[in-house]
Amino acid sequence: MFVKMETADKISNIVIGKTYLVAHVNVKNPNNEPPLDVDVPIIPIWHNDKIDFGFDHNHYHLDGRFIANRGFIAKTWNVEDGLTSVVVSDKMGNIVSDIFYKKKKCLRLDTGVPAIRIYKPEFIKKYSGKSCKGRKCPHWGTLMNEVDGELICPMHRLKGNLQTEIII
Repeated sequence: MFVKMETADKISNIVIGKTYLVAHVNVKNPNNEPPLDVDVPIIPIWHNDKIDFGFDHNHYHLDGRFIANRGFIAKTWNVEDGLTSVVVSDKMGNIVSDIFYKKKKCLRLDTGVPAIRIYKPEFIKKYSGKSCKGRKCPHWGTLMNEVDGELICPMHRLKGNLQTEIII
């Protein structure tokens, strides 16, 4: 009997220990020390944050729900407990492949950029009170994760009310 596997970026209530299809890109950089040639799990939204954070480089965010804390990927991208301030971009000599999907086990529910590093009062004010109906973050339309009774954007960690689907 064939069971269709769920795609992690299409559902909001993923389960720790369950296996999903996870978006990945291959990143190569012969100038890195040691040279990079690694597949990394990502949230598949190619974007830049020039308006909200002054960060003008197009990039993906790593999907820390599927990265072991002590592995090569975690060390290379400074990932701990799913959180990182580093992104996957085509800058600094990186060659980033097209998106492909691999089976991965969910290790945690929380992921994204640590809120303390990026949240500016004007960013929170801009999105507070906006709808996240359908559990989609109003910032980039990312499907929000359900974590401890709240909705959390896995990219920039905006929080939403689970019942009202409003950013808080």
